[in-house]
Amino acid sequence: AGNVDPTPAQYTWTVDTAAAMTTINSGPVTGSTTKSPVTFTFSADKADATFECKVDAGGYGVCVSPRVLTLSNGSHLFYVRSKRMTGAGTGTATYEALPPSVGWTIDTVAPTVAIVTKPGTPVNSSTVNFTFSSTGDLDHYNYKVMKGVVQVIAETSLGVGINALQLNNLTDGAYAVTVWAVDAAGNKSAVPATYNWTIQLPPETALTSTPALFSGLTTATFGFNSPNAGVTFECSLDGTNYVACVSPVTYRFMTDALHTFAVRAKNSGGVVDSSPASYSWTVDTTAPETTIISGPAAGSLSGAAVAFVFTSDKSDATFECKVDADPYAACVAPLNLTLAAGPHTFYVRAKRMIGAGSGTAIFDFTPAQVSWTVN
Repeated sequence: AGNVDPTPAQYTWTVDTAAAMTTINSGPVTGSTTKSPVTFTFSADKADATFECKVDAGGYGVCVSPRVLTLSNGSHLFYVRSKRMTGAGTGTATYEALPPSVGWTIDTVAPTVAIVTKPGTPVNSSTVNFTFSSTGDLDHYNYKVMKGVVQVIAETSLGVGINALQLNNLTDGAYAVTVWAVDAAGNKSAVPATYNWTIQLPPETALTSTPALFSGLTTATFGFNSPNAGVTFECSLDGTNYVACVSPVTYRFMTDALHTFAVRAKNSGGVVDSSPASYSWTVDTTAPETTIISGPAAGSLSGAAVAFVFTSDKSDATFECKVDADPYAACVAPLNLTLAAGPHTFYVRAKRMIGAGSGTAIFDFTPAQVSWTVN
């Protein structure tokens, strides 16, 4: 009948006789150092390509991606090439002219590590410094710092090539540092270096009681304490050698002069406060002088209400006042008085406590006075 298939069967294909090109997608990079084993992945720009690999001076052999290699220490070269069958019949093997390659070094030897410089122990500072050294192709150091057996103070890495470590703001206690060297291949010291030390900071000292800055008393008592437990104290008066003391401490028979007291705490390790608590005061046992600053002028006339202001050359002085034949009584400035008409005399004397213990009263031998008339 001569009928034909209106949809003939057909097939399209591409003939490409060019060599395939290979790309190494992952693995060690040229010039690097790694541990063993290593893994390479690779691909080709031709879908029908197969691969052949070789290591160092060996021959090419069939391989597939990924290619895992377990190699000895030393320098190595890895090559991979694509293979295609081209031409008539079953074809002829065609390879790329310049297969890609990688040259790198295998290193499986862990570096050793040593602590070169370190603090003594005990340390009387909150800052300590270390330096480290290692064998092998060092990349960096890892370190861990412990206080006691449970508290991790720091656990991290120093930067590449850095071999110095400074630790700051440490408090009293026992510490340990452990350090590992890590080489360029990632090998870590099998046996770390470790150092133990103790921080024993100088104790602090505080004064809790002192004599007045200006005093007529020849006895001086000081109280003191420390926020640090288990300390003892040493005292010094006017720059003399420190001697053991307890709080409160009392000094007697003080002479008229400027004096300085110092006290320092001392811990069980013999470390003393580097900045002792100190106090300076003046002992002056001379009689005070009194001066009337304001009030009615001598020989003047005034109203019944008058006011007197007075002072002394001694800052610790108190005052006693009287009018006419009245007895002396304690008073303070300003003193306001309301008086009857007639002549009057106002007297004021400074008073100080001097001598041992709580002291004995001493008065101005020539009290200040003024006479006037109330009109």
